[in-house]
Amino acid sequence: MSTPPHLSDSEYQQIQHQVLKYSGIVLADNKKQMVLGRLMRRARVLKINDIGDYLAYLQSNQAVEHDKFINAMTTNVTAFFREAHHFDFLTEQFSSRRGDVPVKIWSAGGSTGQEAYTIAMTMVSCRCACDILVSDIDSDVLDIARQADYPIADISKVPEAMQRRFFLKGRGEHAGRVRVKDELRKTIHFESANLLDSFQQFESFDVIFCRNVLIYFNAETKKKVVTKFVDLLSEDGVLIVGHSESLLSLSDRLQHMGRTIYRKRSVH
Repeated sequence: MSTPPHLSDSEYQQIQHQVLKYSGIVLADNKKQMVLGRLMRRARVLKINDIGDYLAYLQSNQAVEHDKFINAMTTNVTAFFREAHHFDFLTEQFSSRRGDVPVKIWSAGGSTGQEAYTIAMTMVSCRCACDILVSDIDSDVLDIARQADYPIADISKVPEAMQRRFFLKGRGEHAGRVRVKDELRKTIHFESANLLDSFQQFESFDVIFCRNVLIYFNAETKKKVVTKFVDLLSEDGVLIVGHSESLLSLSDRLQHMGRTIYRKRSVH
């Protein structure tokens, strides 16, 4: 009988340190078994059966394996129209806006893309031009977002009129899946981004979504990331976070609008 995989305390501390250093994510001590399971799934892809051997492989093959290691450590939970009140806010904010200048929106930590495509559906439905950036540290989920192909069950909370307008149902070997139509896809572009890095490659945004990402950071990292977000917001720009997150102690440059929506304070 084979010995079950085991992760020693020292090995886990090594993993915690590396994940924190590279991504800002704090792995709590009680996540040890979850981490073991995720890393063993990755190790078995490489035909490695011991966590110690995998960590040695990671150390010797940083250039090719490090991103896969970080991908395994990230949590990707998202859905179409998750926290629907945020998209109601977009409609309220921009339904009367007309003209050729698009509203610039960033889905930071955008995972597999459902958030960004929901933003696009909302903006197109209120006839407002938009330019949406989706970023994530996890290259695997960004690939899924680019493909814009999902199980049909994923769109169960999308209003039926939007389902008909914005999705193509698969047939034959693609039955049971849907694909986002080009009308939405052309509004979106994708970029790998680590929220610990500088955002010098980005211009300003009217709206930044960063929902259920900050909960994985410590207080110092949260403050640094929020400061960089605020710097990138246009005048009266808006930062939207998840339902369990609060920015009240992280920046005095934001005004809480309710519903975990924060507006950049005017400098005047």
